[in-house]
Amino acid sequence: MHGWCYAALPMCMKRAALSVLSALPVKIASRLALAAALLALGGCSLVRAIAGAGFERPTLTYESWSADQLDLDGVTIALHYRLENPNDTGLDLRRLGYRLEVEGRQVAEGQLPANVQLRAKGATPIAIPVRLRWRDVPDILELLVTRTEIIYRVTGNAGVGSPIGTIDLPFDHRDRVALPRSLSIRIENVISALQQGEG
Repeated sequence: MHGWCYAALPMCMKRAALSVLSALPVKIASRLALAAALLALGGCSLVRAIAGAGFERPTLTYESWSADQLDLDGVTIALHYRLENPNDTGLDLRRLGYRLEVEGRQVAEGQLPANVQLRAKGATPIAIPVRLRWRDVPDILELLVTRTEIIYRVTGNAGVGSPIGTIDLPFDHRDRVALPRSLSIRIENVISALQQGEG
């Protein structure tokens, strides 16, 4: 780690530091060398600070969502965001974690594939597809009979790599998704048949 910090310094800075130390009295030079060693023990925080000078934090902006692959098994909630990189150098999306809640109760969480390159001085579209399976929804049978849609919430963090380390950009979206009518009809028919059998 410390070797990387030293290697990260430009050659001109290394030469300038050596020339300054050689021109100073031995006592002062030794104190400066000791101070430099203590800084090295602190890790690469100083180098990171220098590298991150002028770095601007990227922003994650919600744009829209869509219900994809709506079927009897579930629905894929696709959230569409815009990730803005205001810096002169490109960045990368390293991780994308999410948590899914339905009707106020958590039903799923996980990590989505990331590894997206973010171009410099521009915006990159980011899609966050989250699969909601009906069987994971609490009280799904009752909801199918009494409701035509359910409330969901997707939260999480997008980890963006930068010169100052990984930056977490939180996202939080809440909306409603329609329940498939064909599934509701099937459930209603089953309930009706059971009631007739009891009668």
